[in-house]
Amino acid sequence: MTADPSRKRWLVGAAAVFGLSAGLAAVIGACYWMWWDEYFYTDVVDAIQRGGALGDRTDQQGCLDTSLASHRDHRRSPARDYADVVFLSSCLEAAERAPEFCAALAPAGSAAAARQWVERRCMGDKPARDACVQLMAPVVDHCKALGDDFI
Repeated sequence: MTADPSRKRWLVGAAAVFGLSAGLAAVIGACYWMWWDEYFYTDVVDAIQRGGALGDRTDQQGCLDTSLASHRDHRRSPARDYADVVFLSSCLEAAERAPEFCAALAPAGSAAAARQWVERRCMGDKPARDACVQLMAPVVDHCKALGDDFI
């Protein structure tokens, strides 16, 4: 039995349309990925510069307060959350030490107290609680690096 020639043409046409569509989707996806990568890189570099500039003018508590306010004002996205973390890290590196900043975080040697402090700070941030907890990681790391009898 031979195949119907019109059915063959239809299958070839459908395969061609599918192939062109897949190729077009790949090109659009690649362009979008390149744009997103550049946007993400620019956002992170900007966060580093803004954080360092703020740190030059404030203390550690000022960095944290500004970061928390900015965190609550932004629409949430993984890229934005990461930029907030980078901003705070950069700010803390450049900031003047605030008296008792790390002592307020947790009693000496208590990782559990540090986690509880972070949880308390982020409790009012119901929709973005996980992002808030992530934002606090630079504070814990910063205090560890200072070695102020912390953890």
